[in-house]
Amino acid sequence: MVEARTRYVIMIKTMLGRKTYVTSAALAEAAGVSVRTVKYDLKELQSFLKEYGVEIESKRSYGYRLLVGDGSDMDGLSKALRANLRKNKGEVFRYNFQRVIYIINKLLIGKPYYKAEELMDTFYISRSTLTQDLNRARTLLAKFRLEIDVNLRRGIGVAGDELDKRLCIAEYFFRYDDKLQVMVQRRADGGKYDWDAQRETLVRIVWEACRANKIRLSPFLAVDLASHMYVSVLRMRAGCGIGELPGGTMTVNYVRERYAAGEVADQLEELYSISISEKEREYFALHILSKKMPDSGPVGSEEHATLKQCVAEILREVKDNFELDFTDDPVFLDFLYTSIEPMVLRLRTHLIVRNPLLFENLRRYLFATKVAHSASGIIEKLFGVQMDNNEFAYLVPAFNMIISTHEKRKKFKIGFCGDLGLSEALIYYNELSESLPKDGYELVWMDKYHNNGYLNQLQYLIYVSDYRLPGNLPYYEIQDGDSTSEVCSAIAEYKLEQVQIEQYLKPEFGMFGLEGRNRDEVMENLYRCLAGRGLIATELDWKNAFRANEVGNGIAHIQDLGRILKNAGCYVCILKTPILWEQDIIKVLVMIKTKRDGDKNLSLLCRIVSNWASSPEKVEHFLKTQSYDVFCGDITEECLKLCF
Repeated sequence: MVEARTRYVIMIKTMLGRKTYVTSAALAEAAGVSVRTVKYDLKELQSFLKEYGVEIESKRSYGYRLLVGDGSDMDGLSKALRANLRKNKGEVFRYNFQRVIYIINKLLIGKPYYKAEELMDTFYISRSTLTQDLNRARTLLAKFRLEIDVNLRRGIGVAGDELDKRLCIAEYFFRYDDKLQVMVQRRADGGKYDWDAQRETLVRIVWEACRANKIRLSPFLAVDLASHMYVSVLRMRAGCGIGELPGGTMTVNYVRERYAAGEVADQLEELYSISISEKEREYFALHILSKKMPDSGPVGSEEHATLKQCVAEILREVKDNFELDFTDDPVFLDFLYTSIEPMVLRLRTHLIVRNPLLFENLRRYLFATKVAHSASGIIEKLFGVQMDNNEFAYLVPAFNMIISTHEKRKKFKIGFCGDLGLSEALIYYNELSESLPKDGYELVWMDKYHNNGYLNQLQYLIYVSDYRLPGNLPYYEIQDGDSTSEVCSAIAEYKLEQVQIEQYLKPEFGMFGLEGRNRDEVMENLYRCLAGRGLIATELDWKNAFRANEVGNGIAHIQDLGRILKNAGCYVCILKTPILWEQDIIKVLVMIKTKRDGDKNLSLLCRIVSNWASSPEKVEHFLKTQSYDVFCGDITEECLKLCF
């Protein structure tokens, strides 16, 4: 009997779930392999299915389907498939990007080189599928200055500096995908990379050494340091030592970091029975220096001048582009002055702090992401560094906190025009005061004797008496029997009209079936699609104009930093085939554009799209329907919610 591999289960379920024929391309996409591999699998699968009275019918130009008759033993087939899944749980990856991540781990923490046949047999894939996976792996490894080395005699390995290999292991060994992380750790090099078993001990060692030397760490940074030192220990045990430290050797000024690193190294030597060189201890110290919580450590005069210039330019850029004035905000200024230099050190040495909330931060705070990109560009320009996604995702929540604080001061002020002699007026006022969100609305009682000076600050009026105010402010007049919810709905409808959400939702802003085998091809095709619709000028430097951030749920948020889009709108695009972007599989692109960055609606639009992108159910429904009308309906619904 042919063993039922996990991939077979996927293919069988795919065919059972369709009433018509399924193409080999569709089966290949579902199983995460090439068409050639699918055709090879179907031959073996035919033999397996015959034991249960099921056959695969093939029809040229149509595809494949399962033939199930009265004599078919579907119960027996189901039991066999379930038994196989229990036996081989995780042995074949559901998506090809998971397989790519595991190949990277295998090449970095397994043997130095593997024969192609070994990798093909491990994953039950063809040579063409392996070639595709290695090409994807090359893209991911390039971020760490590493390359896939294909040697005819030795096989396939990874070439590059040892420190870069350690950073890459730390990135892909401790994955954002918890299920994949467990799978990788269970398999990695016979299971000796058992981080879960070592984590508590290593974090305690790092924490106590830093505390003894008066170095402040957050619990999260302690875990990050411990994970990097764990990877270093395992690489040392494998005989892989480091060469030159990134950015040169540390100066003698950082005494506390050296002492802390020495204490950590001494305990690791005893715990793992290894010898840790001075160079490795320097490496530990550099990690601690770059990841400790900011203090008043030594700052060079030249760097300090650059920092002051950087802060000044960030404040000016944010004010000019987004009409946000943080000049006198002590919290924001303190954040910039204490956070930029450690970040620059990490970027220069590549000792990045991995951010487990990377996608969540970038998805939840789309407006703050736009503002943070302005700051990121200035940091890159003045300090000569390239921003990392993990580090950028730490900037975003800080910007969001400051922006939220400022926005809460801009309440929607409503004048309630009543009469103290009318009991129903007092009842309505009190009920509305309780119903309206306190952080977004201010309800001001007004009559001929009270608060007339507020008139120039009001945006809306509610009348519940004969008293009238001069001017042309929009208003709602409460009639007998009106409920509080009806009044609130009227306010929300008015705010929705002011937003004019329909101006941002045009049929030409929806794109479907965009082709591209990788990120660069997709971005180029997106530009050409927009140009073809007259939404963007042709022959522009689109590569430097667009910036993309993965935000989770299969979505990439595209930003028009070059301001080359002509029309304000909510743009959305579904890819013809999901692709591995950088760390996630991307199916949908979204882009938010207003007439200018300081547009009063930009923040609201970002929150609307953020809420939509944070709903996997709505995203999945949009993918199934492939309908821009569905997207528009969801966006309008979210807008109405936020207006109230």
